[in-house]
Amino acid sequence: MSRLVNAVQPAPKRQQLQTFAFEGAPLEVVMEEYCRWTGKIFLKTDAVKANITLKADRLTTKESIKVVEAILAMNNIALVPMGDKYIKVVPANAGDLTGQGLKINTDQDAEYEGSDKFITQIIQLQNAEIPEVQAAVQHVMHAYGKIMALQRSNSLMLTDTAANIQRAREIIKFIDQATAPIEPMIYEIKYAEATDIATKLNEIVAAAQEADQTPSGAIVGNPDARTPPGVIRARQAQAQRGAAAAAAKASIGQTESGSTTIIHGTVKIMSDERTNVLIIFSQEENFIFFDKIIAVLDVEVEPAINFEVINLEYADAVELSGTLNELVGAATGTRSTSSTAGGSTSSRGTNTSRNQTSTSRSSSTGSRNQPPTRRVTPNATPEGSAIQNLSRLSENTKILADERSNSILLMGEKADIAALKNVIKSLDVMLEQVVIEAAIFEIGLNESLQHGMQWLYQSQDQNKLGGWDVNSIATNGLKTVSSGALSYFQNVTGINTELAINLAASDTDSRLLATPVIMTTDNTEARLSIGEQRPVVTSTDSFGTSSGTLRSSYEYKDIGIQLTVTPRINPQRFVVMEIAQQADQLGGTVSIDDNSVPIILNREFEASIAVPDRGTIALGGLITTEFDDSITKIPILGDIPLIGRYLFSSVNKTEVQRELLVLLTPYVMTTHEDLLGETERLYKNTKLRPKDWSWSESKLRDLPDEYAPETAQ
Repeated sequence: MSRLVNAVQPAPKRQQLQTFAFEGAPLEVVMEEYCRWTGKIFLKTDAVKANITLKADRLTTKESIKVVEAILAMNNIALVPMGDKYIKVVPANAGDLTGQGLKINTDQDAEYEGSDKFITQIIQLQNAEIPEVQAAVQHVMHAYGKIMALQRSNSLMLTDTAANIQRAREIIKFIDQATAPIEPMIYEIKYAEATDIATKLNEIVAAAQEADQTPSGAIVGNPDARTPPGVIRARQAQAQRGAAAAAAKASIGQTESGSTTIIHGTVKIMSDERTNVLIIFSQEENFIFFDKIIAVLDVEVEPAINFEVINLEYADAVELSGTLNELVGAATGTRSTSSTAGGSTSSRGTNTSRNQTSTSRSSSTGSRNQPPTRRVTPNATPEGSAIQNLSRLSENTKILADERSNSILLMGEKADIAALKNVIKSLDVMLEQVVIEAAIFEIGLNESLQHGMQWLYQSQDQNKLGGWDVNSIATNGLKTVSSGALSYFQNVTGINTELAINLAASDTDSRLLATPVIMTTDNTEARLSIGEQRPVVTSTDSFGTSSGTLRSSYEYKDIGIQLTVTPRINPQRFVVMEIAQQADQLGGTVSIDDNSVPIILNREFEASIAVPDRGTIALGGLITTEFDDSITKIPILGDIPLIGRYLFSSVNKTEVQRELLVLLTPYVMTTHEDLLGETERLYKNTKLRPKDWSWSESKLRDLPDEYAPETAQ
């Protein structure tokens, strides 16, 4: 029940000294004394109880009132004024003190005595945010004190004793100080995606705020917070923010927990996909940090897949692409086998960037206008250990050949293309070239000249021909050569094709058939074909009746000498020649369906011969036998028709044997000077004069006349 207590005496003067002693006195006794001092009437319920112990001697009335209010607050009892005459006695932890009539003060500059009198104060924040201030003030409030956040006005309503309210105001005044204004900054992102950078920045800022253990770490803005007034400005250059940079460095200090403050104040990060720009709202001192982070994130990176065109100088694009594809396939297969054996597999990730299109470049391994240089056999692995790097090529690597431009098209990751380019550089080199001079002779054999090699080495000493013992020919098997067989070859010294040609010009036992010259590169097949084409009946058809017209079909067949040479040049300038020779000749005729069809005798020869540069190889053994008719007759009588041939003349058949002898001399060309010298040598062997080359820009036209032999007038 409620109890109303009236003051029994008028209010004393405040200057009167009071002396009192309460020993476990009921609350009502204390309140009666309090009302005597204040001249008010107290109201309370029976639920509000307390036993008060308090002693004081010679205190002024004002001091006595403060002491009683303090001891009541310590006993969790609040005194709430109601008008000028009444005062309510209620529990201090009641949730409705303002509803009980506690006055709400909105004066920001109101002065309070350091008493335990309960008051309610509204404090409006000018710069700080409510969560930050609320967390700081909560530590000085009594357990029964109340803090209410007024978000719309960015204010706090505090209910507590006057002494605590005064302390809370001092803390709020210290926190709620003007800071740097919130300003916008626009970053134009060149290479990355603005949305990706915004996401990454939000993660970084959130982590920094969490490390700082700052309650204001709602970095991406608070939708309920009042937006502080800011200065909208365009982005300034880095040099124009020197003062801000210094302030930012000075503001990065050590917190109580030892962590470093990186981000200050509120940060709002936005991105625009259409223009690919990043917009950041923050204090100016934070932009130094954002500049560095964005500079690291917004960099140009190589696309995941690159494209490059390699213009070849010497190699064939189709052949080289096939070689590279086989090499890449073998390397990939080896890597897959190793991964399977190890029981683990790996996948290769790719990085994406704003520029997803692959780059296209054109490079060249040299200049076609440069003079050829001698090929040097590499003893070391290509640059960057390209061969080893092939084992780590991506499976997406593609190698294509463009036959029209003789180029290699590479598609793959940057490291893959670099490894392939090193391999291509090692393979796309000018191969050494070789000029093969051939001289084909027909040698007439007789009792003193049994083989073509004897003619080649003949001299005044019939037993020792050109330094070669004739008797050794028999031991070498040349005497056992059967007619029509091409069965021997010999490296000859001291003889070349030029010398043999001069010898044949003054000898009646030999006849020069051809002197072909062909040029080819290392390990490239060269073909020589000398002969004629003969028609050969392939079929005969009859048209009309049984006595109708016959029509035959023909085809032309090459009959002669076909020589195929594949040279391989080693670093010591030795030429290993793979030789395949085929010689066809007519061996008579045969009648087939009343058609005369020639009989073709075929002889083939294959050999692998090593000869030094400018050395000569002799191929022989192809011997043919013919019968010549020689007629002896009596003058005049032998010309009588019919009887003259049988009575006055005679016909003798003479067997004639001829051997085909082929000489091959290789000339290795490794430099431009070698080519020029060989051309000059061939020119000197012709009957051309320099004036005949007036139309040419060749250096040969400037040679003196003494190099050109005199021609017949």
